[in-house]
Amino acid sequence: MSIIGKERERKMGYNPYSSRNKKDDSVKLEAPKILDLQVLRNYVPKVLDFMKPEMKPSYEKYRKHTYLWQVPIHHILGKINEPTWVFMIENTAKWVIESYEAIQPNGRWHIYDYEIKRETRNHPTNRSVGRNKDGTADTMEIVEAFEFLVVGIQIVDVSGGRDLVYDMGRPTTQKDTIVNVSSDNDKRISQQESQLEEQRKEIFELKKDLNKQNELMTALLSELQSQKITPPKKRTARK
Repeated sequence: MSIIGKERERKMGYNPYSSRNKKDDSVKLEAPKILDLQVLRNYVPKVLDFMKPEMKPSYEKYRKHTYLWQVPIHHILGKINEPTWVFMIENTAKWVIESYEAIQPNGRWHIYDYEIKRETRNHPTNRSVGRNKDGTADTMEIVEAFEFLVVGIQIVDVSGGRDLVYDMGRPTTQKDTIVNVSSDNDKRISQQESQLEEQRKEIFELKKDLNKQNELMTALLSELQSQKITPPKKRTARK
């Protein structure tokens, strides 16, 4: 028996009400690790279906948001037990809802749908296997295949609200933003049209004045051409 065990046994002897049932500390009461991929996959719909509210046909038209949760299978399989895996699924779904509620706080978000898919991805790595004749490192590409459990979690706003758009840090709905932008554009267009009309009138008046000046200049030139100016005769001096 260890030092700690002996000391506890000695102290229990002085206590008449203490239980002398020995417990073997070497036996650990722990849930077994998940070794089957199908068991790992089957827990996802069980947890998400339990978190889904009662579905209504109107939810299909409401706004939704989708998040992809990508879990490396080699990090989970054989390393965690069933209660831990259930806790991970539930916490991830809650995190998706709470994180999107922070962006779109004008709605009540719940689990709407999900999709589970198994994917294999190749991860290439270069490893040194020696040196070449010129002294450079000789590398070889090694491709490792990793499997992922991809879970697509889709949430829905059961209140049927509109998306908020942040304009300079101020949240507004898309409809209000479109209306404001369109009304501002209409005002600007009307102002520009009025300015263009005034400029057209000014240009027309300038053209009229220019035509009058051209007519006066033409009349003046024709009058000068019609008049013949004869130079005076030179007088000769008498001797």
